[in-house]
Amino acid sequence: MRHSYRTKLQNIRDDLAGDAEPLARLFADLWQFCLREKKKTVFLISQDDAQHYAQHHELIKQLMDSRLIHIVEPDTSAASGRPGRYEAYTLDFSIFMEPRRRGIEIVKFWETDDQRRRLGLREAPIYPLDRLDGVLNNNTPAESQLASLEAEGRAAAAEGGVTDADDYGPLFHQ
Repeated sequence: MRHSYRTKLQNIRDDLAGDAEPLARLFADLWQFCLREKKKTVFLISQDDAQHYAQHHELIKQLMDSRLIHIVEPDTSAASGRPGRYEAYTLDFSIFMEPRRRGIEIVKFWETDDQRRRLGLREAPIYPLDRLDGVLNNNTPAESQLASLEAEGRAAAAEGGVTDADDYGPLFHQ
């Protein structure tokens, strides 16, 4: 059975008994970063950032444990001459398919090129962990941010269709 991100967030709140706001804010910001700003379903985190901002990276791992994001590659390079090594993540499918969103590149990382590299992964935008300093200090409750993002998704879905989920491969059929 597929759980919506709302159910997953509620499970986090139940598990953490009040300490879930930082995770919810991070989740809202990842949604903002990926779907609004970059229009892609995947993102990279610099391994250098992960070491330098260990507490922020711990929040990323907690979102992964809660299955709101998923690691695709723990160690990859980035395209376009961007130096360093990266961790590659994808948002959970339920985030960008319920309601279905338009104008977003659903990166089909389960497909590979002739050199066996996952398609679109190395070109993914880099999410800078120092961005979390501002996110975590923001006074706007995560619930308000998520409600705004949901409303935007509903409006996009009302405008017309994205193709069916079957077009996105076997990865998301559970």
